[in-house]
Amino acid sequence: MIRLRSVSAFGFLSELRRDEVRSRRGFTLIELMVVIIIILILSGMTLAMMSVFMRDQGIRQAGNMVQNTISLSRQYAAEKRVMHFVVFSNNDKEGCGIMRTYKDINNSKSYDNGDLEIEGGTVQLPAMVIFKKAPAWIGITPTGFCTGYTDLSSSLFEKRMRDFQEEGDIILTMRAGRYRAWCMDIDPAAGKIRRGVLLTDEKE
Repeated sequence: MIRLRSVSAFGFLSELRRDEVRSRRGFTLIELMVVIIIILILSGMTLAMMSVFMRDQGIRQAGNMVQNTISLSRQYAAEKRVMHFVVFSNNDKEGCGIMRTYKDINNSKSYDNGDLEIEGGTVQLPAMVIFKKAPAWIGITPTGFCTGYTDLSSSLFEKRMRDFQEEGDIILTMRAGRYRAWCMDIDPAAGKIRRGVLLTDEKE
């Protein structure tokens, strides 16, 4: 025999509230632990990626500074219709590379002590980043052509990079720490850095 149980409106609403409370009981301990573990794993991966990025940031920034200095010198040469020079050196006291831009005021087509350093033309690379390979100077003509150095062909540069061999017209490195080399290929006809590649001793 089937027995019917009468439920008042108040009782029915009470049952609904109890069901709602049960459905909203929240996370179990295991579920919370799984979420925490996932967050910790993602945080660790993010910190590792940030560590690699920050470790390379100094030499990457230095590469951009070299590129910008040469580009600015090309701009000066075009505007003033006179040759400009970018002179490269390392400052042992400061522990970093230095670039200075000069104007060819005596029209010698070659950098010498008679040339005038332009105002604000000194650029200091980030700490611990030095020139491992660089010409004494690079001249940039009003037409944007680079002179004063022995150019490495772009095809040879690309081959060296594929073989993970340090090469380039300009090479930056770190004075200390793990191996880092920022290799740059100059496009002499365009008067600018064609490409820069970072070499490290660490696997990606």
